[in-house]
Amino acid sequence: MLDSLLKKSTVFPIADPYQVSAYVNRHIGLHTLKTEKRIECASLRHARLDDLGLMVIGYGSSAAVSTPKLVRNYHLQLVINGECVVRYRRDEISLDVGAATLIPPDEEVKFFYSSDCMKLIVKIPSGVFDRTCREGCGYLPSGGVHFDKVVRKLGEDVAFRHMLELVCLEAEKARVCGNRSIEPLKQFLGYKLLEWFPHNVDRLDSTREDEGLIGHVDDYISENIHRPITVAELADHCNITSRTLQNVFSRHRGVSPATYIKRKRLEAIYDVLKSSNRSKKMVTHIAMDYGFTHLGRFAADYRKLFGEFPSETLRN
Repeated sequence: MLDSLLKKSTVFPIADPYQVSAYVNRHIGLHTLKTEKRIECASLRHARLDDLGLMVIGYGSSAAVSTPKLVRNYHLQLVINGECVVRYRRDEISLDVGAATLIPPDEEVKFFYSSDCMKLIVKIPSGVFDRTCREGCGYLPSGGVHFDKVVRKLGEDVAFRHMLELVCLEAEKARVCGNRSIEPLKQFLGYKLLEWFPHNVDRLDSTREDEGLIGHVDDYISENIHRPITVAELADHCNITSRTLQNVFSRHRGVSPATYIKRKRLEAIYDVLKSSNRSKKMVTHIAMDYGFTHLGRFAADYRKLFGEFPSETLRN
């Protein structure tokens, strides 16, 4: 069933392997090819779906393919026929029929194809996993998502096959109808691959990560203490959703991010007033300097936090 994927997107049914390689270099990604025999038995099917790239490729001869770092793209690779050895700098894994792996974006890799090898390759931007992780897991690891270099026998998994069929079908439809909104499909793909392949998100200490996040928030507030900061801006700076930020502060500080931001600004004003010899009328200027424009509300919030009005702090 998998060998029928992208049949409508055939570019070369039978061709010289170096002709196929030249097309791949122009339209898909850089690589170098060496084949045992130069016979016209290579084939290629290729389609795109937004920023996803899909191809089914075979060289018709034993072949060695070297690729540079993939630069922000993962490659999901599934062997449809034959065998393929994947060699990293320090690791090597072997794929036979139905075996799949995720090639990371930060390593140079060499592939060794058997003469009858045919592979499905799906190019997936790392941003797909970043967005999926933020939405589904609540946070993104500081170094991004990293998958283990493992082989998963997924060719017989019905859900996996149907997912690939759906993605390929949508890519072929896009050639006729143009790209529609496929973000839900890409997010679904990201969710399922996070489910099928082991990764670093499951191994993180969430408490330690949350405290690190709050420390990052403190630094950003300190750097921008003289202006109002919105929760959305803070969440965007931390590379998480506003809802995730709300949950982190609820768990570890017992207040909302907005309340926490206001408290930090009030504490900064308190420190200025405690060490100041300025006159009472300067309280207004200090409050406005820290982004408080509603002075009555500022005074009420200040008294609620410190038990005294700003002028009293200045006098004391």
